[in-house]
Amino acid sequence: MFRVFSVLASFAMVVLSGCERKGGSVPFRIADAYFVNNDVESVPPFIRSVEERDSVLGMATTMFNAPTVIDFENEVAVPVVLPETNMETDVNVTRLTANADTLVVSYGVERGGRLSYSIRPFALVVVTKGDVDGLKYVRLSEER
Repeated sequence: MFRVFSVLASFAMVVLSGCERKGGSVPFRIADAYFVNNDVESVPPFIRSVEERDSVLGMATTMFNAPTVIDFENEVAVPVVLPETNMETDVNVTRLTANADTLVVSYGVERGGRLSYSIRPFALVVVTKGDVDGLKYVRLSEER
């Protein structure tokens, strides 16, 4: 009887451990030459299509810099948006980790001088769809 119970318990542990995402590093790249549209009040945690991107983000094309191409068939964008400010502010994403159903985005903030206008500090992280499948939430974690 004990042997049957231990075999069933071992089987259950193996099955259940496969259902839970183990914490781990998620590879990413930073997309350049985008900005958050002025009329956007709420930014989704994941941007999964061109239409969703265009409703939230604008593209800042210049003579020397074009927006990073995002392949929404295979990739997902994760916006990191800070509150509006009149201070020079850079958002530097340092790492991404997956934990259960949440993607944790760790970032640092560099602040500079005062501006004569307001900005919405922002970084756009691009990850492979397979690395975030099943994740429902994004948690931003500022490193100090």
